[in-house]
Amino acid sequence: MTTTDRRRPPRTRDRMIGARLRAYRTQFTPFTLEQAAEQAQMSVPTLSRTENGRRHVTVEDVATLLTVYRVPRELRTPLIEVARSGFQDGVWQSAPLPGCPIDADGITSLEAGAHRLTDWCPSTIPPLLQTPAYAAAVLGASGVDDIESHVEHRLRRQEVLKTTDYTAFIHAPVLDMADDEQLAHLQAATERGVGVRLVPARVLTVGHPWLLMEFPDDPPLVYIGLRKVGIYLHEPEADGYPKLRDRLDRVAWSTLDTRRLLDQARSTKPTAAARRAMVARESSGRRSTSAERRDRPVASRWVSTVKMSDASGSSAATAAVTTAGTSVSGTMAKISAKRVSSSL
Repeated sequence: MTTTDRRRPPRTRDRMIGARLRAYRTQFTPFTLEQAAEQAQMSVPTLSRTENGRRHVTVEDVATLLTVYRVPRELRTPLIEVARSGFQDGVWQSAPLPGCPIDADGITSLEAGAHRLTDWCPSTIPPLLQTPAYAAAVLGASGVDDIESHVEHRLRRQEVLKTTDYTAFIHAPVLDMADDEQLAHLQAATERGVGVRLVPARVLTVGHPWLLMEFPDDPPLVYIGLRKVGIYLHEPEADGYPKLRDRLDRVAWSTLDTRRLLDQARSTKPTAAARRAMVARESSGRRSTSAERRDRPVASRWVSTVKMSDASGSSAATAAVTTAGTSVSGTMAKISAKRVSSSL
C-alpha cells in the first residue's frame, strides 16, 4: 500500500460541520467542552475531535448535539441536511437568520484550525487587520445591523494572528481610504511579523475579496464575505485559489517595501487632531493662516467628510467599496472612545 493510499480521505465536510457545532455550543450555551460531552453522553476526546473535524460526524451526532444545545429549529434543519447529504457543487452559503449568533457559521474555528491564511483585499483593509473604527465604518457602509457586536466579533477573530501564518495582499489604492490610525495599525502589524503586502495600483484587479484557509491534511477552503452573507468554497471550487495566491505573491511589493510605502502614506494623512481643528476652523468661518493654507492641499479632502459625519458624532472618510461586483458607498466612521470601550 502506498503512502497516498494510507492517507485518510478529505474531511472538509466534517471540519465545516464541527466548526459550526462548536460555534453553536459557545454561543447558545454556557457549556464547557466537558459539560457538553456529559450532556450529550460522549467522551470529551470524541466531542473535541468532532468540533475540530478530526472524526466523521454522523447525522445522529449532529441531531443529538443540536438538541443538547437547544439550537432553534430553523438553524438545526439545514445542518442536519448537510450531515445527511453532504455539500453540493463545491459551495456552502451561510445566511444568518434574525437572532442568529454572528459566528454561527464557525468562521473563527475554521481560521484557528488553518495552518496558513491568505487574504486578498482589492477594496478595503481585511477584517483581520482592521481597527475598531475602520471596521465600524465598513460595516456601517454595508448596512449591517448591530455594528458594535460585529466589531467585537472581528476583534475576536484577530486573535488567530498570534498563532497562524497569515498574509494579507492589499491593493495599494485602498490606503487612500484609510485614516492615520488604521495605517499605523497596519505598520505595527508588519513590525510584529504579520504578513502585509501591497499590490501596486497599476496591477489590474478584478473579482472579489477572498480568504484562503489551508490545512495540514485537508483541501483548502475559501471564505467570501459579502454584505450579509458568507460563501464558503471547497473542492473543486476552491482548487484554483492557491494559484491566485502565488500570482499575487509575484506581483506584490515585499514586506519591507510595503512598510516604507505605509510610512509615505502616513506622512500625507492629517492626524485626527488636525482634522478636528480643520472642521472647527471651517465651522467658525475663521480665515486660515499661511501655514494652514500650505497644509491644506494634503488635508482638505478630509474636511468635507468629517463635517458630514459630525451630525452622527463620528469622524470618517468616505469609502466606496466594491464587493463581488456590487458597489457600496458609505461613511468610514470612527467610533467614539466610549463606544469602542463598551464593545470590547
